[in-house]
Amino acid sequence: MQGSPEGAYQEVCNVGADAVNRAKIVVPVRKIFRFSSISMAQVNIRIDDDLKEKADFLFDELGLNMTTAINMFVKQAVRQGRIPFDITTHTDQLYSDSNMRVLRQSIADANAGKLTEYDLIEA
Repeated sequence: MQGSPEGAYQEVCNVGADAVNRAKIVVPVRKIFRFSSISMAQVNIRIDDDLKEKADFLFDELGLNMTTAINMFVKQAVRQGRIPFDITTHTDQLYSDSNMRVLRQSIADANAGKLTEYDLIEA
């Protein structure tokens, strides 16, 4: 039966080596197990050494390895039908030009001793 389409449905197996009468039993395999013929593709990527080291450390902390993390990313992308996070050309406003100018001026004022001292007033 293994050569037929029904071959996956029934499997012949031996029952126990210690059985007095070694019987052969026909087991309906589909009702017990669902066998899947998953083929795995190998994907090679190039990644910056420093980035890979940081990612390996992070994934290890999360109990993952690089392969599992990448598979999670790809599965989410396929499930959502998009990249599973926002990709934008907009940068964080904290690092905007105007904020960076204020920060540089504040550092220069602090270095020049132009700080104003305030007392902490608790309400």
